[in-house]
Amino acid sequence: MNLTKGIKTYNFVEFSRMNKIISKEIQKQNGKTILFTSGGEAEGKTFMAVNLALNFIKNTPQRVLLVDMNLRNPQLHKIFGLPKENGVTDIINDKIHYEDALKTTDFPNLKIITSGTYSGIVAQSFNDLRFVIEEFRQSVDIVIFESSPILVSNKGNIDPAILSSLIDTVVLVVLALRTRKISVLKSNELINLAGGKIFGVVMNNKYVPQEKKKSNYKSEATLFIEKVPLKTEEIIFRRGSSRIDITKEIVRLRSFDFTQAVMRSLPEKTFFELYKELSLKERIFQRIKNLIGTKAYNSFKKIFGRPIEDHQNEREIEKNILVKIQDSRSIKYRGDGVLTISATTQDPYISYQIVNAYITLWQGMNLQENKEDVISARKFIEEELETASKKLNVAEENYQKYKQYIGVPIHYDYREEWEIESIDPELARLSSEVKSNRANYNAWYNKLREIQVWERLIRSDIQVIDVPQIPEKPTGSSKMRTRLIGFIFALFVAVGLPIMVDFLKDYVKKPIDIERLLSVPVVGVIPNMGK
Repeated sequence: MNLTKGIKTYNFVEFSRMNKIISKEIQKQNGKTILFTSGGEAEGKTFMAVNLALNFIKNTPQRVLLVDMNLRNPQLHKIFGLPKENGVTDIINDKIHYEDALKTTDFPNLKIITSGTYSGIVAQSFNDLRFVIEEFRQSVDIVIFESSPILVSNKGNIDPAILSSLIDTVVLVVLALRTRKISVLKSNELINLAGGKIFGVVMNNKYVPQEKKKSNYKSEATLFIEKVPLKTEEIIFRRGSSRIDITKEIVRLRSFDFTQAVMRSLPEKTFFELYKELSLKERIFQRIKNLIGTKAYNSFKKIFGRPIEDHQNEREIEKNILVKIQDSRSIKYRGDGVLTISATTQDPYISYQIVNAYITLWQGMNLQENKEDVISARKFIEEELETASKKLNVAEENYQKYKQYIGVPIHYDYREEWEIESIDPELARLSSEVKSNRANYNAWYNKLREIQVWERLIRSDIQVIDVPQIPEKPTGSSKMRTRLIGFIFALFVAVGLPIMVDFLKDYVKKPIDIERLLSVPVVGVIPNMGK
């Protein structure tokens, strides 16, 4: 574990349980001090000490002091970004006063004393240590120490066995599948010889069976995009271009804005089911932020070198679910106007809902665009019809006035009208103008009737050929592949199991191994959190 990059501290449930157990023991003894030690190196002492300290300040108003007594390999100053100088060794060798060694952190109730300047020679008599520890006890409510390993040479270092005899609660840290049983027994023996007593053991890096990976379920729908002429152009101009551009439609379906609209159209239950499918890491960090508050969470991330993002929880959740939807859906154009939309998630109902939301939203948008186009065309036709009506009225009025001017009677048959128009060219011109305007008016009137009928018949150009279904079976490998994997696994078990059993026989594997060896409780079992 590389502590210089910070320690993972998100397993709050197990540390809360450890906190309660240790707190009860401290109250029982009326004590204040806790020591984390181990038999060998790199078994997680610092990890436990830091996490328990943070859990104390989160759950209680107590003032906590974290002290680095591991002079050979100190880590606390690296984790909290503090100078190593002016620490424990300087206090013991009377170079500085205790109060000058206290270092503050971003947490008001947490103080740190680093290891100090290590010269290889440290005064460590029983009285020296007792005096220093008593000073620590007087200033705070809880003092948490981290010491060097018990079974490693402690020449020039503070002997953890001697230190344990001055501490109220001693906790031994063991590393699952690495710490040998003989190391646990030897550590316990040395602590007992020095006058100390192990209260409990924390098992670190314990393998915890993970939840079985869920199968993926795929829901798919096939759609047909009709390349019919644009009806409004056909009505108005008696010609029509294709009213849908397939390339633009596919780009729109894959766009961020359309995916966001799909997400917001999903049922609330489906939305939160998608949130549950987010990575464990994202959910844990969201929960920590809700528990300790935004300000403390940002300080926490700053300490461990993580970037601080100042977003509201709702926006972060939406962003993560948008990415989840984009990763789960697939849009493919098959040619000839045929397109498939599919979604693959761990829940068959969610897969179906995503595909159904894409289809419903797309058809709705296309239908709305067609309606807007028809409404716009109808308004255009109505304006043209009104203009044609005005022109027809003016032409008829001019025609009637001229007839009165030349003394033509109002009522006469058409043969007489034709004869008069053949004699008077002006009357013939005005008559032709009336006929032309009447024909134009009738044409626009017919178009208006046609567009009104079409407005009632308007529909979407997106037709569903194969409707989406809730998948009954998960998408998975073939039977042959499954059988091959099973055969390889059986072969590995047959050959490797005897070797593994022989290898693990002498190592601490389970909490019961500790209880049988030392007859002390296991106060915590920390699972393997990865690298």
